[in-house]
Amino acid sequence: MEQRNTFSTKTEETKKRSGSERTLWVRFYQYVKPYRKNLAIGAAAIIGSALTGLISPYLHMIAINNIITPAAQTGKSSYLAAFEWWVPLFVLVTGANYAFQYIQTYEMRYVGEKSVKKIKMNPWRNFRKFLSNTSPKVKPAELCRVPPPTPSRSESS
Repeated sequence: MEQRNTFSTKTEETKKRSGSERTLWVRFYQYVKPYRKNLAIGAAAIIGSALTGLISPYLHMIAINNIITPAAQTGKSSYLAAFEWWVPLFVLVTGANYAFQYIQTYEMRYVGEKSVKKIKMNPWRNFRKFLSNTSPKVKPAELCRVPPPTPSRSESS
């Protein structure tokens, strides 16, 4: 029996693609192209989130090595005055990190939803184009119309 992965089977994972990577990226780009601005904002937010995420542990190192440890070793509270600049900087970095993560999530979700909608609608557009070229008398809207329900025998008597 084949062991299933979370999203696919082993056979699907090992199956070779019929097209090249470049063809796949070109095809993907045609759906994402109208949302380049959102994609660029999202990519910048990813970089900003990564940088602010790295600064936070560095600020903790500064607080421990340069503020807390010397104050504990010497017993002087004058070292704790450095928290006057450290706390606002830490709050600013943490707030920026959350803002970048929010922007990243929003922009990437927007691009993803819009491009998936285009991918899903593409076959329907081709079908409508096919119908309009083959039979001008039949409109696509008429094909989708649901006929009214017919009364059953028990309702009519």
